Amino acid sequence: MGENSYKYLFPYERVPVHSRIIIYGAGTLGQDYLRQMQMTGYCEVIAMADRNHSQYPPMIVPVIPPERIHELSFDYVVVALRMAAAFSEVERVLKRELVDEDRIICIFERQEIKAPIFREQLLDRNDDKRGLAFSRLPLSIAVLATGGYGDMVIQKRFIMELLRLAPGCAIDFYNIKAIDFLKHLYIDCPNVNRIIPDLGSRYSENHKEYALALTIEACHFIKVDKWDKKAFTTGSEGPYQEFAESIDKLMTAAEAEEADISTPAHLTMTRRLYQGLDAYSGFNYNGAFQIRDKEVPIPLDTGWEPAFLSLGLQRYVTVNFGNGDCADGSKVAKSWDKSRFEQLVSSLHERYPDVAIVQIGAESSERLTGADKYILGTDFRLSVYILKGSLLHVDIEGGLVHIATQLGTKCAVLFGPTVKEYYGYEQNINIQAGACHGCWGLYPDVNRCARGMEEPECMRSITPEMVMEHIESYMDAVLRQ
Repeated sequence: MGENSYKYLFPYERVPVHSRIIIYGAGTLGQDYLRQMQMTGYCEVIAMADRNHSQYPPMIVPVIPPERIHELSFDYVVVALRMAAAFSEVERVLKRELVDEDRIICIFERQEIKAPIFREQLLDRNDDKRGLAFSRLPLSIAVLATGGYGDMVIQKRFIMELLRLAPGCAIDFYNIKAIDFLKHLYIDCPNVNRIIPDLGSRYSENHKEYALALTIEACHFIKVDKWDKKAFTTGSEGPYQEFAESIDKLMTAAEAEEADISTPAHLTMTRRLYQGLDAYSGFNYNGAFQIRDKEVPIPLDTGWEPAFLSLGLQRYVTVNFGNGDCADGSKVAKSWDKSRFEQLVSSLHERYPDVAIVQIGAESSERLTGADKYILGTDFRLSVYILKGSLLHVDIEGGLVHIATQLGTKCAVLFGPTVKEYYGYEQNINIQAGACHGCWGLYPDVNRCARGMEEPECMRSITPEMVMEHIESYMDAVLRQ
């Protein structure tokens, strides 16, 4: 694509000028659309809608939950999606909110649209670049990190490998939602210069200033967006010849893989599984890097130790119910039924009456009947202490499992749609049942059962009795100590 081309231009050809619009999706692309409307005055943006509305900082327009769309007076809803995979879910949500199909506007990646005015103007001229890595050191790296907390834990292992090869570099992270988490995750890493809230197109405009710029798309693929090999192989800061060779190999392997945002996650995952790789070693890219373990340090913020001690927790097991919802509000396919979680809590109480059951997780999680303490929506720095002190963490595969495992806490993990061989840890109690599992990312609705089952067979096949059977020997041994 040419220097003056624009992949995600606002759909001007489908929206009449001066229309009142709602932008669905408050992420990087949605805010890119908003910025274009600010610059041109083409449409009036009255709101942005996003199911994770509470996670975004204040913006110049309100960010509302999708269920409030019907309360507003508007002409069109412009859907900000980079890939078609998620559109069917969004469409269901909008139709539920009584938005007519002809008022839903969505255009995915364009083949090539010329728009030099936006290329020149997208950068906020008031942005202060003086503190960014490229203004401080010639060996500067920009990383656009996407995915959930678990993905970012795994990504840190890749970043550790980069730093092993180029210990004199400085890294800036760009991210839309997990700013505070990333700041904590890398507080032990002096090479990390900034964690930058990407509230528009800051990475798109800034990445060319760095010696190396990478997009890490969850645990699925890496894209090299800028590479100045000379910066790492010449001058007083280098040479880092091995690092340069590794980036060259990464570029070759990534180009051969031909993965982008539209590539089904299941495809890249299956390729790695055939190569004997997992979510961690998958970042090796045909020998470009040498990631041979799954060890990632999770820092403890000692300032939160008094808050943890004040909880008065002694011997306890943590459980997490839920892993978010689909765009239309339904549960993700890997969820385990609430009644089964509650039956498990009851069984744990019966067998281990002196062990408290602590429910941990998001503020929006439904409370499990029978839990002794509910610590929901708390600061993750306190959650880290709670997970570290737990005898056992029970959960479906997700971010808390990856964090707890890295803290040395054994987890009982219920695997259904997500692939155990890819995301699992050998030291955990990995529970899988039935003949049907591992379909996550196979179809466009990545969070839904590939067979369309409301309660997927893979999760329904896991019973509370089965979980108890798997964890009893471990719990008995721990409590004898």
